[in-house]
Amino acid sequence: MKFFILLFLSCLLGVTQAFELKAGPFMQNVTSNSAVIRMEANFEGTPKIIFFREGETENFSVNAMLIERPFHSDKKAALYQAKLMGLVSGARYLYQIQQGTQKSGLFLFKTLFKEPHAFAFLALSDAQNGQKVTSQVINQSVMKYAFASYLDERTFPISLALFTGDLVQKGNEYKRWNEEFFAPLAPLLTRLSLYPAIGNHEENTPYYFSYFDLPKNGSPENLGHWYSVDYQNVRFITLNSNPPYTNENQLAWLESLLMATEQRDDFDFVVVQLHHPAESELWLEGESAFAKTVHTKLSEWSGKSGKPVVAIAGHTHGYSRGQDADSSLFKLINGSIGGDTDNWGEFKQMDYLNYVMSKDEHGWCLVQVTLGANATMSFKRYSFGKDGNVRDQGIVDQFILRKNNLAPEVPTLKLETAGIMASAFQEEQGDTHLTTQWQASATSAMDKVFWSRTNHAFNEYGGTFTDLKPTLTALALSEITGAAALKTIFVRARYRDSALAFSEWSAPIEVQLKR
Repeated sequence: MKFFILLFLSCLLGVTQAFELKAGPFMQNVTSNSAVIRMEANFEGTPKIIFFREGETENFSVNAMLIERPFHSDKKAALYQAKLMGLVSGARYLYQIQQGTQKSGLFLFKTLFKEPHAFAFLALSDAQNGQKVTSQVINQSVMKYAFASYLDERTFPISLALFTGDLVQKGNEYKRWNEEFFAPLAPLLTRLSLYPAIGNHEENTPYYFSYFDLPKNGSPENLGHWYSVDYQNVRFITLNSNPPYTNENQLAWLESLLMATEQRDDFDFVVVQLHHPAESELWLEGESAFAKTVHTKLSEWSGKSGKPVVAIAGHTHGYSRGQDADSSLFKLINGSIGGDTDNWGEFKQMDYLNYVMSKDEHGWCLVQVTLGANATMSFKRYSFGKDGNVRDQGIVDQFILRKNNLAPEVPTLKLETAGIMASAFQEEQGDTHLTTQWQASATSAMDKVFWSRTNHAFNEYGGTFTDLKPTLTALALSEITGAAALKTIFVRARYRDSALAFSEWSAPIEVQLKR
């Protein structure tokens, strides 16, 4: 009640403030019992943060300490930080800035849970100089679906956000930071921690490293360039995919961290964000050799550890979803919330086999995570249209990862007049049939495979959605190539579900070829 009374009075009286906020306030490193609030302003005295727990009457205050002055050529601006301590786990707090008799409006944040608790996080990327669109995406989509109309707040509280680079268009131009990032994202930044990966448009600027209180658990000589954050059963890893940091030092740090993660039973999932993609159907020139190396390491580690991994990139201004051919590695490109979309036909492009969807649209992801023996991580992609047709399109893609992903039943094959038919897909956890892999061999031992094919249930590319479900359970003999010298071949198949679990290979079926 106190919050609503204060808010009403603030609106009624039109609270003014003698100080000017250049950026913020914005939350950093919110935990179960503490939070950091930063702001850039022209305070003449020492500002305070007044805060209280929602529903309670006791106020607390803490001084906001000046941490950097001068921050840039404007001698009045300085960066301030306040650390709130002794907070209650999983609680909602209201806060405002006070300097002398002047006060800001009220803001809301929520602490993380110390005890095991399901949660949700947001994934965004590439605001750049599209602040008008960024503001629309934040206010009409992110705040709508993640907060205003979000019905899962108690079960899956929104706990943090990732931002996969290109926060602004030109990082070394000071004015852009508020215009292109802090102002349009303010409704979000005032209420939760945002963990960024540095993009090429940040230009390795000191502003980036000054604004953000980045975790200091990366390599000591490159603090803030790469780091990790742990919450509940997820390890979040942030990398720097920009030269000259795409080096063995960073890769060695990643390998060491993955090795340590493998030994931790409390981590069910790993999420890795880096700005550049390994493959980009919409923009081939945006691909990164460093990202390919990272994906290879993640694939190998996932196959070895059995832990699902999601690699999230930006850089390309569109959405793509793919998967590793063999391991439980999902590959996402999650641009953009503001930067101009990379449209079909605009650049050199390619339809990659193991990517099932690409959209030249703005958007972001909401991800819900459950805990326990059957822990899951469920992604929803929200679209906001494309350049020239920006609009709320709601959910356009969703998929799920599982800690314990049961394999589909092994298919059985039979030879019919039309070709080889496979049995219907069956799986106990409700996942759908994503992929069928076919192989043909000269021997029943399947040790002389001369032909193979991977068919997915669908492919969305170039603005066209193609339903390919019939190819999952039917194979025409005419499709098999390389058997001209053979009279008898052997064919087998295996299924893959939408959470990336493979069945065992079917028993091979003998096929007599007619010449």
